[in-house]
Amino acid sequence: MQLRIDALDISADRGSIVVNSARLSLAGNSVSLKGNITAKTGGLVLDLDASSDRIEWDALVKAKAERLKEQQSGKKKKPLTVQGVVRLKTELFDYQGFQIAPFNADIVISANKTDIKIGKSRMCGVGLTGDINLLSDDAGSEIGLDVRFNATDQEFKQTILCISKGKSDASGQFTLKGNLKGRGKAENLKKILDGKIEFIARKGNIYRYKTLDTVLDFINKGEVLSGQMPGLDKSELSYELFKVTASVARDTRCRGSHS
Repeated sequence: MQLRIDALDISADRGSIVVNSARLSLAGNSVSLKGNITAKTGGLVLDLDASSDRIEWDALVKAKAERLKEQQSGKKKKPLTVQGVVRLKTELFDYQGFQIAPFNADIVISANKTDIKIGKSRMCGVGLTGDINLLSDDAGSEIGLDVRFNATDQEFKQTILCISKGKSDASGQFTLKGNLKGRGKAENLKKILDGKIEFIARKGNIYRYKTLDTVLDFINKGEVLSGQMPGLDKSELSYELFKVTASVARDTRCRGSHS
């Protein structure tokens, strides 16, 4: 992984390194560190506070993949084990185009396992908390997810622009409560989730929105809706009350109702 040390102020204290301040560039992401690093046989124990203006997940993943490729093509060396805790605060965490701002998490690292406890964060303006567990061993990688979403009387426009990456628009205010959880292979994340989402929007308009249009078409063809909704590719949808309750099941079927 591409790592550059831009600034470093350290001292030694009772067998550990005290990081008074450090600024690193990790796969193009600038991160400031403060805390302690203790060496032990074959590895390191971390107790660090980390902060950043912006972190891009895709850049980290790409850099890690390149590093693994280099290791596989070269001589294999026994890697240092790393464990401990990193308390991360970043003003913006970009996950595949979705903006989590701010993002706060305690990252607990142990042998073959990483636990991420998300505190007081916001994704596209929606409150986000929860836990993510990453497990990796000879059998492969596994992810455990239990996240909660919450928003009360929030402007629809800001959130919909963020979620649609600027391709859609809406007005009104909304309230959202939801939970998604599951455990399984990381590549099957969409197939392992269970959860429930309750969404209520009031007094506004929804303009052409292909994702919502597809959802409404799907529900119109099912048995959970009486009557027909207008196609958003033909007109805007004005509403006094727009309510969606959806349940997500592990068999990937989504059961929901809206009014």
